[in-house]
Amino acid sequence: MNILLYCNAFLPKIDGIVFRIKMFLDVINKNYKDINVVLVTPNKNTINIYKRFKIFKISSLSFRKILKYSPDIEISNPYYLNKDYNLVKKICLEEKINLIHIYHGDGFNMMINQISDKYNIPFIISYHTNVDLYIKSYNFNSLFINFFLFLFYLTFSLNKCDIVLNVSKSNEEYLEKNNKLNKNQKRNLIPYIIDTNKFYNVKIKRNNNKLKLLSVSRIEKEKNLDILFEAINKIQNCELHVIGNGSYLKELKTKYNIDNVFFYGKINNKELYKYYSMADIFINPSKTETLGFTTLEALACKCPVIGFNMLGTKEIIKHNYNGLLFNNLEELINCINLINTNNSLKNRLIENGYNFVKEYTPENSVKKIISIYKDTIKNKKKRGKKINLNFIIRNLLVVIWFLSFNIIKIFNLLI
Repeated sequence: MNILLYCNAFLPKIDGIVFRIKMFLDVINKNYKDINVVLVTPNKNTINIYKRFKIFKISSLSFRKILKYSPDIEISNPYYLNKDYNLVKKICLEEKINLIHIYHGDGFNMMINQISDKYNIPFIISYHTNVDLYIKSYNFNSLFINFFLFLFYLTFSLNKCDIVLNVSKSNEEYLEKNNKLNKNQKRNLIPYIIDTNKFYNVKIKRNNNKLKLLSVSRIEKEKNLDILFEAINKIQNCELHVIGNGSYLKELKTKYNIDNVFFYGKINNKELYKYYSMADIFINPSKTETLGFTTLEALACKCPVIGFNMLGTKEIIKHNYNGLLFNNLEELINCINLINTNNSLKNRLIENGYNFVKEYTPENSVKKIISIYKDTIKNKKKRGKKINLNFIIRNLLVVIWFLSFNIIKIFNLLI
């Protein structure tokens, strides 16, 4: 089986999608010698740590240059869409690709859609980021939001692929409810994945008796980190430890000049288990979390977890069973105080949380993904009339894709 993976980033970048792809490739490299993988990405900093797998880089455009607060990701550059289309088409033919798997992706998805139609190669889209909620966190006016989302889903090909893989049932339902995912579109859920050989509890020597709260995430506006800083002001004898970097970090430090908050920046993934083990409580305040790898990591390290009661977080955390959920600042403070003062509850949450994650090994998760691949190849959609885009149509798509970014830039200058 020959698989082409398209994603916006890979190592050395650090985020949930990168970790998922790396764990997938690690297991394939070790246990599936009959499966070959080709990775295509617009991220110019991508490195190849594998001898077996090829990596191709297409033209890139930094998303951070478009929005004031945004993830540091690379997306396909609309100026070179035709050139990159021809490159990926060549890869599919020369590498005899059996299936294309897009890890969320961008406007280049529409070009992969055309390659899929032309050569009858099934393709899958994993939907990782809820773009609707993400873009709404920037306080743009509704006209711009609707325009951007229209262009995004026009080029994204979410309802034209062979199967959509969602990271949570709640996010799948959100897409369907908001008419972003057709009811007849075939779909499945991506299994959770956590390596308990890398995330585990160790004893950490404490330097004081203060309650230690932990946050691990990209520091961007949509992560809803403000609520943690508001909470820390209302809890006595408490510290907040913040791991991660992002474009919202400077504003956070300016807005909240608090002595009992410690910023660590990026921490090597191999060292994170020590920080989870150090913490008394891990908090995931994000309202846009479609999954939440950090929540799974905290559970694996036997750290009690608190999360915002929305989307993927509420599927991982079962309230009062393996963690606590909150809807507002008052509930967050109550959850923190409850865990801090009730050892019986704390121990029960820890035990149930660890039992929950220990089954989601990389090997088990990849086994399910491979099964989905095989079924998709076997039962691939019967294509209609194959589309052979000519030069004019392809460049029209380039104009549409490019227009969306110019509109974003204009609105960004106005806010």
